[in-house]
Amino acid sequence: MNQPIGSQNISEAIEPSSIVQLRDLLFPFQLYWYPTVESTNTEAARLLRLEESKPPFVVFTESQTHGRGRGSNTWESPRGVLTATFVIPSNPSIPPNIVPLLAGLAVRDALADLGAASVGLKWPNDVWANGLKVAGLLCERVAGGDLIGVGINVCNEIIDLPSSIAGRSTTLAILANKEISISDTLQVLAKKIAADLVELRYPISQAMEWYSDHLVIRGRKIRVSDCNSDNSFESIEGYCQGIDDCGRLVVTINNQRHAFVTGRVTLID
Repeated sequence: MNQPIGSQNISEAIEPSSIVQLRDLLFPFQLYWYPTVESTNTEAARLLRLEESKPPFVVFTESQTHGRGRGSNTWESPRGVLTATFVIPSNPSIPPNIVPLLAGLAVRDALADLGAASVGLKWPNDVWANGLKVAGLLCERVAGGDLIGVGINVCNEIIDLPSSIAGRSTTLAILANKEISISDTLQVLAKKIAADLVELRYPISQAMEWYSDHLVIRGRKIRVSDCNSDNSFESIEGYCQGIDDCGRLVVTINNQRHAFVTGRVTLID
């Protein structure tokens, strides 16, 4: 099922020999590599439904043409952005809303290990540093598996990002102040996801405490918008208190505590 090694499209060139080596270095994940694909999450879901494609595996591409973000957002992946979807068996003991938080913590820790300074988490699916976005996630539960879509600005040029997000973005290379390869980033990330979501080395309560410790919006005034059944958004404003054991965002509004399972968060100050 793996696609043949093809031409290189990204600024940090991935040599064909590197793809072959990655197949051995990404254990326990089986590697499905594509020079280009419509969406790694879409392709991962397709593979998951095939009997011969058993998790854990990872779909990795140099370019996706119709990437999906959270909600109606698109997922931009210019050259130098790591774009991959990790697929792990669904664990009935882990609620779907917890998966992106565990995955986000794994991404944050991987970037920190690679030298990124001041990297933190913006609930529910972004990784930030110095007020700028460096990575995002799209997690979905499909056919007995959890899809963990990850996009990381590794060594791309900020100018190549859409103007609507370029001013709010940074890269791993900038944060670490050194050259970093997409291949190395993928390897470190695979180890973190394997430890945190496949092996479940840490209790969820402990992971949620660590997540809250790294929450960049903690103590800040925020707006939480939640989608109604008619696709309209209802917004409230309050102060972020952190994450509870259930992975819910805790916000105080007029001295009352409210917990949110889903929502879109915007910083007010």
